[in-house]
Amino acid sequence: MREVVLSADALRDVEDATSWWDEHRPDARGLVVDELAAALDHLGEHATTLPVFQRIGSSFVVRRYLLPRTRRHIYFTVEADRVLVLAVWGSVRAVLPRLRARTRT
Repeated sequence: MREVVLSADALRDVEDATSWWDEHRPDARGLVVDELAAALDHLGEHATTLPVFQRIGSSFVVRRYLLPRTRRHIYFTVEADRVLVLAVWGSVRAVLPRLRARTRT
């Protein structure tokens, strides 16, 4: 099982999503955190089985995992010993996050 690490940008995405969700969906408060926690557990074990979303250059491969209840995507890369989450992004947004720029932890 690989360690799952969130980049600084992904942590901000989670904070923003949680704040928005808790304010606009008071009946489902905490859903972002709950759904994300379950997904991160899954990624630690099964990240390499998920399809490739995008290849950037020859060695930067981004995969994507859908959080169906909150309609967010987790964008991540798989490294030898860890999974690096680059973004937790609303799936209905017309603009994708700049993934290559989000690699710092």
